Amino acid sequence: MILIIGGNHDDVLYFESIARDAKEEIILNKYHATIGSIFNQNVLILKDVYTSYLSSALCMHIMEKYHVLITVCVGKCRTLSKDLRCGDIVISDKVVFGDVDQTGSVKGTKLGEIPGFKAAFYANPHLVGLINDALDKIGRARHFEATFLSSSVYTLDYTDIDRFLETLEVKGPAGEIVVDDNSAGVAMAAELMDIPCVSVKIIESKAEEEPSVDTYLRVLKQYAVLGKAVVSAIGEIGRNDVLR
Repeated sequence: MILIIGGNHDDVLYFESIARDAKEEIILNKYHATIGSIFNQNVLILKDVYTSYLSSALCMHIMEKYHVLITVCVGKCRTLSKDLRCGDIVISDKVVFGDVDQTGSVKGTKLGEIPGFKAAFYANPHLVGLINDALDKIGRARHFEATFLSSSVYTLDYTDIDRFLETLEVKGPAGEIVVDDNSAGVAMAAELMDIPCVSVKIIESKAEEEPSVDTYLRVLKQYAVLGKAVVSAIGEIGRNDVLR
């Protein structure tokens, strides 16, 4: 099964619309999911997953209950990089918790690092490559690999980045950094369960800006592009069965 996670219904609407034999499933008596198939691969599509606290708990439950092959976190994010703009699609190279500071508790711990884990959770390179290839073929969006600074606070600003440079290991002006609110929980659960994962999201605004109606409409136009790229990757995985 392939697990697709979105922050709200808009994030996953494309996948719900193309899933065959779709049926509703209630997760933990509260959260609505859609189970169906895409390219003959079973999929579980989950929406309304806000914060990494919730995403980690739901992912762990689903990964233990179902035979999850890969996990893809989709939706919107904001950018800390001046070169990224609304409508760009970013693919996670690595994910770092943006609201964790255990540096005073455990010696040698980096900012953003949970003791016992590495400072950054790296996306599966094969998945990243498949989605990059699909976006190249679609050709309707700029796309970049980026470091995701994932915080349940969500709206960070440019001043916060100085505190995380050591952990993020971003060198030079070319390092793209975005912020979201649920990728870190997904990445941590995937690492614990040894399941390949990646985040693929659309830039909605700069981190210090509030999204407008105009930016929302731009994001809506890109949901289909993002969806087609992820679905293309699902198809390639189904044909080749190569995940690692």
